[in-house]
Amino acid sequence: MPGRVAAVCTSKEKGTVKQNVGSARLLEEYGIEGDAHGGFAHRQISLIATEDIESMKAKLPDLVPGSFAENITTEGLDLASLSIGDRLEIGECFLEVSQIGKECHSKCEVFKLSGDCIMPKKGIFCRVLRGGSVKIGDSIMTHESAAKSQLPEKFFNIAGPNVPEDHYMLDPLRRINYDKVSRLIRQKQYFVLHAPRQTGKTTSLLAMTRKINEEGQYHCVYTNVESAQTARNDVEAGMRAILMELGEKIERFLGNAEPLKEFPALLANAGAHKALSSFLNAFCQKNAQPLVLFIDEIDALIGDTLTSVLRQLRSGYESRPRAFPMSVVLCGVRDVRDYRIHMFDGAIVTGDSCFNIKAESLRLGDFSRDEIQELYEQHSEATGQIFEEDTYQAVWDLTHGQPWLVNALARQAAEMPETRDRNNPITLNIIEQATEALILERAAHLDQLADKLHEERVQREYRA
Repeated sequence: MPGRVAAVCTSKEKGTVKQNVGSARLLEEYGIEGDAHGGFAHRQISLIATEDIESMKAKLPDLVPGSFAENITTEGLDLASLSIGDRLEIGECFLEVSQIGKECHSKCEVFKLSGDCIMPKKGIFCRVLRGGSVKIGDSIMTHESAAKSQLPEKFFNIAGPNVPEDHYMLDPLRRINYDKVSRLIRQKQYFVLHAPRQTGKTTSLLAMTRKINEEGQYHCVYTNVESAQTARNDVEAGMRAILMELGEKIERFLGNAEPLKEFPALLANAGAHKALSSFLNAFCQKNAQPLVLFIDEIDALIGDTLTSVLRQLRSGYESRPRAFPMSVVLCGVRDVRDYRIHMFDGAIVTGDSCFNIKAESLRLGDFSRDEIQELYEQHSEATGQIFEEDTYQAVWDLTHGQPWLVNALARQAAEMPETRDRNNPITLNIIEQATEALILERAAHLDQLADKLHEERVQREYRA
């Protein structure tokens, strides 16, 4: 029997009682729009049952929904029966249980008054898998079987960022050397992350965004500027696309919709060649915490638009952290020193001359032989289908750990007619067949990798 939503509660500050507002908007991978606890990594939404609140009223008869700082007060739903990974369908939203109870580091007002609090024992926390509106009276359906047995098995990803619920993947924070990145951020540095396509750059940036926001010392926003590529030398068109994307990402990661509403007037007043720096200046001065900004696909930009972005970031550098991002990471296929920017007048400038505030260039590396085995063993643990021992070395010899190739070979090998029966092992012969199939398919990334061999910068390395 489904439960129902008894109250929807929010607060502007942490550590305070939440107020029942009746309805709210849930943002994917964030929480309730405008709530102080939004963006709190895996604890994006908190729930507690009306029945448990009622059990406390003998000690505190004035308790109401929100007294335990929960976001959603439920009715008729046995929260105690839920496990991590179970999913809740509330109205048009999907939540996934991510934590049961919590440790109270500082005793809440309820504990101080009664000597007890039910949130650490009875409360549950969820991630928002699909956002939308939630209101009092919405039904709550549980999907335990879907979460645990009916979901499709994970697979080897060869397109776009990895999603932990869907894909086999290595820890992106370990791959990116998060300790080093954190040190550069604490030092208020602007730096570059580069690597070939389909190596895990975006996956790592998104993982770091979630981690930084979870830690709570800074606010972090990930944005992607490739939609402005077609603007080329039309700086105004490029800035419009960049600012709209940035505003949408601020709303997604920080739950703040105001910048998205404000940027058109700012673009008109400041002009294209000042709009980005003015946008960041205004946002950082209003924001309660220093901002860390990840800009992905930076080298997708062309000509004057790219030059304008780099120079506007440089112009605001001295205003950090109070009035400009304290740390900016430019991410792309190439290091900024390799940018050759063809200007509208035919002149060519280098990226280093436009962005001479770069502290360091980090490169996301390929997989090691042991990491290939670690990745493939995730499939074996999930399905029972083993990769025979000699396949790991064979894949290493074939790919030298290039992430897309490693995943593409495994995906091909695991989807052959004889290996779709997970009782059959993946053998060296299967890997060889998968290799041949990839070559015959002329997959896009194979063609791109081959084409790179003819670039002058690659030829220089080869000749050296």
